[in-house]
Amino acid sequence: MTTLYKTGTLSVGAGSTSVTGSGTAWTTSGTRPGDLLIAGGAVAEIASVNSATGITLANGWPAATQAAVNYAILQLDDGLRALIAANTLLQALDGGTLTSLAGLGGAANQLPYFTGEHVMGLTDFGAAARAFLAAGPVVTTNPADANTGRLLKTGDGGLLVDGSSGSVSLPPSNNLNALRTSGFFRYDDVTTGKPDPVAGVVLHFVRIGGEGVSRHFQLHISHGNTDQIMGLRSMTGDGSWSDWYQIWTGKNLIGSVSQSGGVPTGALIERGSNGNGSFVRFADGTQLCWRSIDDTTTAWSVAEGALFRRSSPVTWVYPAAFAGAPSVMATAHIGNEWIAGCRPRSVPEAGSVLLLPWSSSAPGSSTTKTIFATALGRWF
Repeated sequence: MTTLYKTGTLSVGAGSTSVTGSGTAWTTSGTRPGDLLIAGGAVAEIASVNSATGITLANGWPAATQAAVNYAILQLDDGLRALIAANTLLQALDGGTLTSLAGLGGAANQLPYFTGEHVMGLTDFGAAARAFLAAGPVVTTNPADANTGRLLKTGDGGLLVDGSSGSVSLPPSNNLNALRTSGFFRYDDVTTGKPDPVAGVVLHFVRIGGEGVSRHFQLHISHGNTDQIMGLRSMTGDGSWSDWYQIWTGKNLIGSVSQSGGVPTGALIERGSNGNGSFVRFADGTQLCWRSIDDTTTAWSVAEGALFRRSSPVTWVYPAAFAGAPSVMATAHIGNEWIAGCRPRSVPEAGSVLLLPWSSSAPGSSTTKTIFATALGRWF
């Protein structure tokens, strides 16, 4: 039954949705959203009842400002509300929608749909479509969701992440060793199974072999400010992971070589020089050093049989130390047609070698003389 509530007075500004009461009890009066507020010859729909003295209108007050005026709230009963709702629905469907729907010849496994404004048709809706909807979630529910048949949601599996709304996810439990789902994942400095770089991304992919065995592979790219190192590893037959093996590119082909347990961890080739000569180191442990030594100011005048040698050997400290004694080759040149040569004076050491030059004549301290030496060994 529709009733009127008139207790107290109210105030409301023109165009405002906020109504303030005085001496009112709106929260206990039975007033509800959808009831009608009447004051000063205007009517407005109530959107919410906020307190005993506060109401919010669905739209701005359509009349002049009212200050401490008498009013009435038309409280609609449930029957009238249902009638209004039905009328609203009929108005929404007016224009041929109901007529079009009623004109469809319903049949098994078909579903009505709109083909145009107020125009409807039928489409097939068979068992496969019904099973698809009944299966529950049709998209992935988390970045590592591997349920068969689900659609891959943007961002899951690390795909189509643009960086503005987040980044690629860490692996479950932040453990690269436990991954069994293909996709992109990031790692940080505490991720289990990470390669040496502090942070980066990993592509994990799975291949099913001919015998039905899953084979897992991982490719990583570090994203440090200076590194950008790439590497890969694979899962062995017993379920354990191999070591990470570095991939050399133009970024890390030449630089500082390094190793851990005999496995290269730095650049492929390192080259350098200092006052003791030049050197090249390779990632497999090979090292080559060389130097030309100007010995012009020292005479080679000590007779030894038919030859003449330097009175004491020249000490060559290698430009880069070896892990053990290298093989040393040396020769000498004098600025004329004299025959000259050079040999190690003793067994080479890991850090230096003694070189003793000789000549078929006795060149003095003003004759141009040069010793050329090369050492080949390993740096680890």
